[in-house]
Amino acid sequence: MNPAEYARMRAVEDEHWWYRGLRRLVWDTWSSLPHGEALPVLDIGCGTGGTLAGAPCRAVGVDRSMEALRLCSVRNQRWNAQSDAAALPFADGRFSGALLLDVLYHRAVGDPVAVLREARRVIIPGGHILVNVPAYEWLRSSHDDAIHTGRRFSRPQLKRFFDAADFEAVRISYWNSILFPAAATVRLARRNSRRESSDLEGYRHGPGEVAAGTALAVERGLMRVVNLPFGLSLFAVVRRPG
Repeated sequence: MNPAEYARMRAVEDEHWWYRGLRRLVWDTWSSLPHGEALPVLDIGCGTGGTLAGAPCRAVGVDRSMEALRLCSVRNQRWNAQSDAAALPFADGRFSGALLLDVLYHRAVGDPVAVLREARRVIIPGGHILVNVPAYEWLRSSHDDAIHTGRRFSRPQLKRFFDAADFEAVRISYWNSILFPAAATVRLARRNSRRESSDLEGYRHGPGEVAAGTALAVERGLMRVVNLPFGLSLFAVVRRPG
């Protein structure tokens, strides 16, 4: 990811509707899962630390970017480490579960299955991993250039990666569905842009935050009982057998 994008992320992620919605989805889901041991959660690709800041449990972050970890330290998050997602510096079964939030999409991830297997190694048998990725290759736009997107996913494709890494898929759902038509229109309009253009560029907190946040709250309720059929992103819960 471009260094400027980390700065944009850190500046807005505490109040931006999308980041707030993702954090709520992650930790609501995590709290609903069984946890057999009092071990910490590992946030793989923790970025600038927004998800870690809201953790309802002990959590440790790793990221390959020193700039991201520097911005984590601004939050006084000092128990984080620099690491590649495919070679984690931890013993087997060290964590109760893990997060892979917008990691597998990145062009630096040459083999998503290898990253999933490494995450599987460091969690306990029966532990869960929560995964978020961008959806639909046809939605690629100039924003993907800014965040170094290597791939966008469909639900069947993501399921194949989980199967190859020996995970049991508990849930794979699209989300950010209510706002999908408007957001997709903007993305497609940017498709032929010749310059990188981040979705966070020029962001201002405004009245639309409430409407967008309400839409994601409605979706969280629906996702407790049904997988949504389309959306800007895919959210998955997978389990290490055992």
